[in-house]
Amino acid sequence: MSSKRRNRSWASHKAKRQKVLKYVLKLLCENLVPVDEKVILEKASRVLDIDEKEIRNYLDEGIAKGIFQVIDKGIRCEHCLEDISLKDIRRLICEDISDIKDIIGIKIHCIYCNNDFIVTEEHIYKYYKLTYRSLDRCKELEMVRSMVPEMKLLGYLADKKLRQLKEKGLEKPFKRYYFIIVLHFLRDLIPLTKELIKFGAEPSKMYFLCKPYPYAYKDKIKFFLVGEGCNVYIASSIKDLEKRVISVLNEIKQKVESERRKFIIVEDGGYVVPCLHKKFSEIIGYCKGAVEQTTKGVTRDKRLDIKIPVLSVAECEFKRRYEPRFVGDAVVRNIWDMLPDERFEGRIAILVGYGTIGPEIAKRLRDVLRMIVYVVEERAERRDEARAQGFQVFKDVRSCLERSECMDRCMLIVGTTGRTSIGKDEIAKLPHNVILVSASSDRDEIDVDELELLAANNKEPLYSSRDRQKIGTVYELVRLDPPRKVTLLADGYPVNFYYSESVPNKSFDPILTILFLATLELAIRRDLNPGVDKNIVDDIVEREQVVKEMERLYRLV
Repeated sequence: MSSKRRNRSWASHKAKRQKVLKYVLKLLCENLVPVDEKVILEKASRVLDIDEKEIRNYLDEGIAKGIFQVIDKGIRCEHCLEDISLKDIRRLICEDISDIKDIIGIKIHCIYCNNDFIVTEEHIYKYYKLTYRSLDRCKELEMVRSMVPEMKLLGYLADKKLRQLKEKGLEKPFKRYYFIIVLHFLRDLIPLTKELIKFGAEPSKMYFLCKPYPYAYKDKIKFFLVGEGCNVYIASSIKDLEKRVISVLNEIKQKVESERRKFIIVEDGGYVVPCLHKKFSEIIGYCKGAVEQTTKGVTRDKRLDIKIPVLSVAECEFKRRYEPRFVGDAVVRNIWDMLPDERFEGRIAILVGYGTIGPEIAKRLRDVLRMIVYVVEERAERRDEARAQGFQVFKDVRSCLERSECMDRCMLIVGTTGRTSIGKDEIAKLPHNVILVSASSDRDEIDVDELELLAANNKEPLYSSRDRQKIGTVYELVRLDPPRKVTLLADGYPVNFYYSESVPNKSFDPILTILFLATLELAIRRDLNPGVDKNIVDDIVEREQVVKEMERLYRLV
């Protein structure tokens, strides 16, 4: 080959490489979270008209030059499409696996759907992230577009507290603690994590556990946290979450005993605090305390002889007054969005539970979906409240379902109690083609196991007519007489979190702010007594003028 032709070939290669690296740099900048290699190859190949094999070679060059880094790799289950990380694969097969390609041709058992498959090249995934050097370059080029929501109140009050602490020489109050965090994997978790780190929390000492809900941004949030250096565990079921809590507490036990450090729990649902008291009582003295943001979690904690302070965000007056209307909006909006072809008007909806969020859901079922709403509530005083709002009320689900009009016109049953309100007896009374919905945490509201047993495997997935996303399961209860079909929307998980951000981020800003301030209070104060305490949280809200600042920053007055 002549030198002129070689020069032209080299120039062409160099131009292609620059074009690919610039495109991938822009793609990663725009996301600011790790991106799947398959997504990079498909987009770059289509936009640049360059073969995927060539692009993969240029990606390798980018890694060698320190422009990109592979932040995570593993395999993707061909049945449920969940990612199984290399760390999990080593735990399942062999700790000595050094490269993901070593398991090609091996049969793998998926920890999420319990199906087996043989690993091929197509199952392998890699997630790419920018290095700090290339991220700085992106900022210079103003290419960054963040998925992180703006939390005005959190940012404002956190910076204000940081100034106050610096004056007292306490600018890194979280530095000496380990953290166990069980919160929803929504986008607002990112600004909360950033504030914790800003106040001294070390990412390597932060343990995040994700519930098995199909959050809309679960993977992106996971890889943001992994990219920061945090420890992240994604549960495949509630039982798996409980196992992972035990695993994390085992690891924390070793750390705090050897380093003589303390740890803080921040959770949603009461998983870690009960487990700590029942299985790890020997390290209770190392726990500075916990912050709990759900009524369900507080209820679980109160059943124990609590040996640590638990600050109850769930019971604070502001949260009880402020949050229910947004949850009610999210529940009814998601039901409507998931079932766009259904006609709700004039049909009967049964709402089980008229507690904190029940009244808001009932109003929206009636006023937005134009449904006839029957309310089931055990407590007499709450039944009186529902009756005063114009709802027909019942003491139990069975007596409601036995009404003749329910057999023909009952379309929807929404449970909000936080326990199994639609169990064996209630399922036996369900009308044909009814839709079951949970608006409470976890998967407790509806007895899914009973549906599975009565269906004897006669079930099929339900897909949205809008985007073909799986939105639930239709069960044919062949073991009941007469047989009937029942739809379980969101597969029994809380419908407001199903591929959704639930409450809008700006609306959740004050709750997240209170959660952060309560965690800070726990870290700083030395005079907190064991037990569940909401008064301290109420004092924080008043002292920091959370309501006044929220109204000012969001121009609500």
